[in-house]
Amino acid sequence: MKQKIEGRFWIKKDNKNFLGHGRVELLKKIDKYGSISKAAREMKMSYKAAWDAVDIMNNLSEEPILEKVAGGKGGGGSRLTEYGKKLIKEWEMLEESYKNFLNSLESFDKKVFGYKISARNRLLCEIENIKCEDELCELTLKLKGGIYIKSKITESAVEELNLKKEDKVIAIIKSTSINVYSFKNEGFLKSYVKSIKIGKNYKNVTFETENGYILNCITDINIDKNREYYLYVRPEDVLIGI
Repeated sequence: MKQKIEGRFWIKKDNKNFLGHGRVELLKKIDKYGSISKAAREMKMSYKAAWDAVDIMNNLSEEPILEKVAGGKGGGGSRLTEYGKKLIKEWEMLEESYKNFLNSLESFDKKVFGYKISARNRLLCEIENIKCEDELCELTLKLKGGIYIKSKITESAVEELNLKKEDKVIAIIKSTSINVYSFKNEGFLKSYVKSIKIGKNYKNVTFETENGYILNCITDINIDKNREYYLYVRPEDVLIGI
């Protein structure tokens, strides 16, 4: 089965949801039909839910998004202001960029720098710090949940990839590079067993870390699926992709 990466995003103002995919679609329907009630029916939502969404957007917006149209044969209605139309265009540009970003993740899952890769473990993270000395650079990588791992790559690789603090990168780890321990230490990832495939000499174990990452590991140690483990990867074994 082909895997596909999907996602949605929000624009927030004053720590409140301002614009999202559904709200933008609602605005488009209002602009099309000239009526909040007709737009709500088309969106299969209640009039109150539609009105509340419009009210929240208008209250958070720097300028009015909708304006009332004087009554006439149709009894009046609502239409987008020029500012509202501008917001929709800007949203569509952001949404297109976001789709391109998701597509780039799918492409990365297949190729890195034009070459197919065998490493199954790819973790999206952020560079917290870069420390270079004697042609080697140590990168501190921040994962979800405020957990960190480290990577050591050459200084020339940092320059060629134009890596800098706060960049989003992908940590690439081979299954054979993950060490499994029963005790905790600095830089270890607390994990739980999801599945085990037992071979003649090795076990193929899928772990889920406490912060939600899935890691595949090849190991020869005995694994109890009902207990927790701690995973560690040497910084030299963590590659970086962009």
